[in-house]
Amino acid sequence: VFPCLATINPSFTVRAEQDSFEAAALMQAIQVAVGLSWQPTILVVDLLHLPDLVADTTPEATPATLYTTLRDADWLQALAQYLQTAGLSSLQSRSWAEVLRQLKHQSPDLLLICLRGHQTSPTVLHAIETLQQLQLTIPILVFDQRQSSSQAPVTSDPETPADTAMSELTVELAAIATQILSPGLPVEELLEQIYQALGSSKPPE
Repeated sequence: VFPCLATINPSFTVRAEQDSFEAAALMQAIQVAVGLSWQPTILVVDLLHLPDLVADTTPEATPATLYTTLRDADWLQALAQYLQTAGLSSLQSRSWAEVLRQLKHQSPDLLLICLRGHQTSPTVLHAIETLQQLQLTIPILVFDQRQSSSQAPVTSDPETPADTAMSELTVELAAIATQILSPGLPVEELLEQIYQALGSSKPPE
């Protein structure tokens, strides 16, 4: 189980601290193995939770929105903590406009697109088209958690417009991604995939 992908629980911080030395040692070994000699920066994009891409259409949404905001902040903080433990620097964005600014001006070494939730919009598809136009040279990893978090029940109902939109999003992401990571990937394997992608694109000495 990847703790930072599940609902954050009170024991998470303690567990993270207990695992920090082991994780750091493992990632140092991986870093040496792939030949990295700098501290990479990872731009983390929680694609389906950016407010300028997917609007909140829930009626009377104020309490739910506050809860969702806090929950998402906890999730991103947990992921950032794992990246830091592994010797990686992370950037996070609160909007798609900020993502584009960071890609253009802060020169991250890898783009990690996280997919959580089952609500998308034409604006999301347009955002992915924008990424294609940028012709990024850095690795792009897509961490698809839509099937691992039980966020939507599996049914035999006919495909809805929302299902179609999500399928289109998956196709668009596959066209730009260096790799689409399996749902439910353990944290050690996620970090290893990040390091391997960075190692294959490391700058010249």
